[in-house]
Amino acid sequence: MITNKARNMMRELQIAFITSPMIRRWMRILTIIEQEETFTTITLADKLAISQRTLVKDIHLIKEHFGDSVAIYSNNTGFRFAEIDRLMYQEKKEELLDQDALYEILERIFYGDFADLD
Repeated sequence: MITNKARNMMRELQIAFITSPMIRRWMRILTIIEQEETFTTITLADKLAISQRTLVKDIHLIKEHFGDSVAIYSNNTGFRFAEIDRLMYQEKKEELLDQDALYEILERIFYGDFADLD
């Protein structure tokens, strides 16, 4: 059985192999907000070592990409993240990675799904 810590380490390693800097940043943002659910732009920007301006822009684009599958809204303590439609959310995440061959290869290796990628 894979522990959460091992799963998170595997996810971070996979993210490191994403070739698009924007998609890599989005996936790191999503990984953090999925776990923490409530966050501030200051704290999250610091964790990601990016500017708050970049983070706010990314959050806007993430909301646009994921549409009704997620809710990201602000409250008194910062922002809150919630999955509304888990299946659609997972499909939208996979869409982000569809064109990234290196990520696809690494994912198949991690999950023991050896197949011809042609």
